[in-house]
Amino acid sequence: MNRIFVPTSKDISIQADGRLIAGVENYSSKIIRKSIPVEAFGSSQPIAIISQPSFYYITLKKVFFVKSEITDGVDFHKLKNFNLVISKPNHKIIFSGCEWSEISETISINSPCIEDISLISSKRLESF
Repeated sequence: MNRIFVPTSKDISIQADGRLIAGVENYSSKIIRKSIPVEAFGSSQPIAIISQPSFYYITLKKVFFVKSEITDGVDFHKLKNFNLVISKPNHKIIFSGCEWSEISETISINSPCIEDISLISSKRLESF
């Protein structure tokens, strides 16, 4: 049975140029920030820590593409600078400026979806 994505206000979705591209069954995210210790000659301890800008590493599971005239012909492999929108009952989380880093596909006749997509985003906005 083919699954058709019908967006609701409680969905996780991928949007590009303001258009709904796909729905996502679930996601996980973690924030990563690398820090570099600054050492001084003769000191046994670092004298400072320099933190690099943080970024979000997001894993999406079961990505179902929307079938419509608007999204037909969209090649997800070529998408750049898109948004991931997570809608919760009382607020939204928007990861913007997303770039995919890894795609794992398992597509069959009865399951037109991508199994796993890993994304990197530098911005996260939460609105209530």
